[in-house]
Parts: sequence; C-alpha cells; structure tokens
Amino acid sequence: MFARESSCWLANEPTDAREFTRESKTEGRPDVAADEALANRVRGALASDLSVEERKMFGGIAFMVRGKMCVTVGRDRLMFRIDPAIHDTAAARKGCRTVVMKGREYRGYVHVDAEAVRSERELKRWIRLALDYNQKLVLDS
Repeated sequence: MFARESSCWLANEPTDAREFTRESKTEGRPDVAADEALANRVRGALASDLSVEERKMFGGIAFMVRGKMCVTVGRDRLMFRIDPAIHDTAAARKGCRTVVMKGREYRGYVHVDAEAVRSERELKRWIRLALDYNQKLVLDS
C-alpha cells in the first residue's frame, strides 16, 4: 500500500474542470477564517463524491467524507488526514508540515501551505492521499 500511495507523487494525474455549485454551510459566516477561494477548489475536487459534508472546524471549513474528516481549509493552508504510514514522506514535501496542537504532533495529519497547492495537479494529489486513507478508515470500521 505504501508504494502505491507514495507513487501518487510521481503520477501524471489528469485534471478535471468540473463545475461545482453545492452551497457551503459556512458561507457568509464571519467567524470562519477559511480561504474561500481555496475552499472552492477543494469543493471542485470533491464534487464527484456525494458523501461530502462541510462543517466549521479548526477555525476553518472541514470537509467530512463518509462521516470522517478528510480535508480542512483555513487561512492560507489546508490540513489533510493521510495514512500515518506515509506521514514522513508526505511531511518532507515543500510547504508541508506535521500538525501540532497543544504541543503534540499528530501523525497522519499534515498542514500544507496554499502556495504548495497552486496547481490543480498538486491539490488533487493531496486530496487523493486523503481520500485513499478515508476509504481505508471506512473499510476498517
């Protein structure tokens, strides 16, 4: 499994230009510090998955897939929930770092700077890693 997921970094994934019009439950709320343009890009990337729900979480917008947190969007960054087995490889990528809350590092959770996902290709690679782990969590439960 590790080889398959880590090869995602090298894959030449095609990008879809799907238009996504689902209304955000957090839209227009001043207390959410999410980057709305970045959130719209995530919505577009998750458009084909009907089991996506948005929630206000971690000072931004969390995208729950099949009832599990998958991606969050904050100001100028994203957080992805990925397989802890590939955490070190992922965290070594430019613009990526381990999530730290209250002094504790969380393996399997990474922050990625918005600058590191400027291209749709890079954004889709990160989302694919998060969706792959999400699927694994669902199958294991």
